[in-house]
Amino acid sequence: MKPVRYSSHSGHPNRRSLSRLSSGSLAGGASKGQGESDAGRRTLETLDEAPVNRAPLARRFQVVESSTSVSDYLRRAERSLPSDASSNHSLTRALQLPGMFSLELMDSVIKRFTRVGDRILDPFCGTGVLGLCAQLQGRIAWLSDTDRTLLRLADAMTNPVGLDEVVLRIHQLPMAGPSSLSAFTEDFAPFFHPDTFFELLRLRDGIQNSKNLIDRFLLLLVASRLHGHTKSYFSTYTSPVFALSPEKQEEVNRRRRCKPEYRALAPRIIKRAAEMLEDGIPGRFYDVLSERKIACSDARQLAWVGSNEVDMVFTAPPLPGEKSLLEDQWITRWFLGESSSTIRPLDTSDIPSWTKDLSRVLSECLRVLRPGGFLALQLGKYSRVNEDGEAELVSLEDVVAEIAEQIRTPEKRLRIHEMLVFSTMNKSALATGLTSSGTSGAAG
Repeated sequence: MKPVRYSSHSGHPNRRSLSRLSSGSLAGGASKGQGESDAGRRTLETLDEAPVNRAPLARRFQVVESSTSVSDYLRRAERSLPSDASSNHSLTRALQLPGMFSLELMDSVIKRFTRVGDRILDPFCGTGVLGLCAQLQGRIAWLSDTDRTLLRLADAMTNPVGLDEVVLRIHQLPMAGPSSLSAFTEDFAPFFHPDTFFELLRLRDGIQNSKNLIDRFLLLLVASRLHGHTKSYFSTYTSPVFALSPEKQEEVNRRRRCKPEYRALAPRIIKRAAEMLEDGIPGRFYDVLSERKIACSDARQLAWVGSNEVDMVFTAPPLPGEKSLLEDQWITRWFLGESSSTIRPLDTSDIPSWTKDLSRVLSECLRVLRPGGFLALQLGKYSRVNEDGEAELVSLEDVVAEIAEQIRTPEKRLRIHEMLVFSTMNKSALATGLTSSGTSGAAG
């Protein structure tokens, strides 16, 4: 797993960089997708075992030989993230949560290191945005996560329905009728008008456990409009990114001198569906949809994926000290329904624990990658207190590169392919590339 890393997630200064890994031969060779010519690079400079200054410039680091260490043969060049049509597609704006992938990063990496029809695996898929972007570019998405609630969103994200189907289904669902006031607890009172809440409650009861494709897409539509700061949301004025506590929301209401007003669900859901489906779905999306796979699985043991079956593993693993995507989304979890899992999540309590678990993840990624394939990780920096009691930033790309160089089987190994640092929207982003190599064949 050693592809390219691009990027920090917007809104999280220390959030993520992307690391990119590829698989190829132990003997080396040209990597598939490594089509960037020297003529297109600017200001190349060799840094021989020099410390990396991570200023907010786009930088590229490449280990030329698989036998060299991370600090050897570093090359630097300014880069920018090109915008691609799929990163701007209306469906990608369906549901934005803290800590999600950079859309521009996804498009750049997918387009550069895979071909149409390639299989891309994301073992920490979250809401499935990576899978959506892959399918929009004609790649096959294989997605997994330990959180069944997130997997329901990923399923809907990567298998949308038509606007006419949404409209018809909305008018079939019984959102009017008597309801018990006991369900309208003090937790919801600061956010919703009683009539809005009861419509939500009846809609939830009608579609929450449905296996109908349209109902699954409705879950995504509603989840994207549960709470926010405009009248297109179901709630009164609040944060659209995370759910405040009821106490905090009451403070907001008092400060703004407002209270929840009635907001009908049906027209807002239909409008949201029209916004998300505005750009249409390209034919290449449906060409690969039947080969899509989604599984509830531990990234440290991908039993549902065979060896050498995927062309790229592209993922954003949880980082040390980081919360899960839905940890601050209690209203969304209430609507979607809590889904317990017996799978232990990645240990993010500290660097040593995280490193141990991530090593197992990388080993599995090497197993499922074909020789010549790529692994890309979106990473970032971790803040910790040193022995002097001062805060310091740990560059996780260096930690991952150290781990990855030790991972190998008799047939394959990981080697550094490329590390990139990007600056987008005034946020520093780091990208690192690693490569998995086989004992025979061309390097990926």
